[in-house]
Amino acid sequence: MTWYQLLLTFAALIFFLGIYFIIPTIYIGIRLMLGHHITDTMRENEEYKRGIELVDQERYKEALRFFDAVLSHHPKSAVAWAHKARCNFALNNLHEAMYNCDKAINYDYSLSDCYLIKGKALFALEEYQLAHEEFAKAVWHFKDKAVPYRLKGRCNYHLGNYDGAKVDFQRAIRYHDEDANYLLHKMENEQDAF
Repeated sequence: MTWYQLLLTFAALIFFLGIYFIIPTIYIGIRLMLGHHITDTMRENEEYKRGIELVDQERYKEALRFFDAVLSHHPKSAVAWAHKARCNFALNNLHEAMYNCDKAINYDYSLSDCYLIKGKALFALEEYQLAHEEFAKAVWHFKDKAVPYRLKGRCNYHLGNYDGAKVDFQRAIRYHDEDANYLLHKMENEQDAF
């Protein structure tokens, strides 16, 4: 191989690396420095911290007023709708909580707590099939959490799908959920009685 061929090979390698690695790396670095990686949800969580603190302190009526004021100016705020759903669920306004969850999910489907809240509201209203569907979505978002599996298992139990309930309870138990363990033993004892 001559020097000229080596030089051409080296130039081709530099060109390839520049197009496929160096230029995209510089582009991504600039976007990160400019803050383009910050999503609306991340920004809103920081911006509405006061209202979120009210929810965490279980001061739901004050938090509802806070998020109502936010939504009057920013009606497409998924974070505000999601926290309003938490408040309404805690205050036993189940239909309002489900509506709030739908609005939040409409603007940001990744707000996984909304699937749990809506599922719990439907479960409380004894709409087990619809609750099961919401918990199945929550399971998809919370793959390594026990609560969605346990709740989905409870829906399966109420729907008469004992095999599905058993599988869900066992998955929840893998994440050290004692409530799921209790429910599994209770279900097995009931089946043994027949």
